[in-house]
Amino acid sequence: MSDRIGKLSVSSAVGTFLTLLCCLGFGPLLAILSAIGLGFLIHDAILLPLMIIFLATGAVGLHLSSRRSHGERMPFYLHLGSAAVVVVFTFVVYFQPAIWLGVAGIFTASIVDLRLRRKSAACPTDDECHPTPLSKGRQ
Repeated sequence: MSDRIGKLSVSSAVGTFLTLLCCLGFGPLLAILSAIGLGFLIHDAILLPLMIIFLATGAVGLHLSSRRSHGERMPFYLHLGSAAVVVVFTFVVYFQPAIWLGVAGIFTASIVDLRLRRKSAACPTDDECHPTPLSKGRQ
């Protein structure tokens, strides 16, 4: 199940990035979409719901991952804040540096979640990786 959650988070991050490239007018991607008959996807009326769906899917994946794997909520909250930045600065007030900062936050949230999942899989209990002074004295 954890593998599915990881794939959900990664696929939503990739989908968000591709949707964002369409919003920012990335020429090669727009040309490919037009060439294969998907030129209608480059309109904001379609990109906004598509981006919200991908961002929500990523948030669900990070929330499930944090609940089941490591218990840390920071990647989830980082994703939510970054998603809000991306949507606001793409569709409400266009400011490209803030958009890229939001994208960096989304990818950072995914990377931090992946590291926390790997760490929690390697250390099933906290005492094994970070012994407390009391547990050292008992050994």
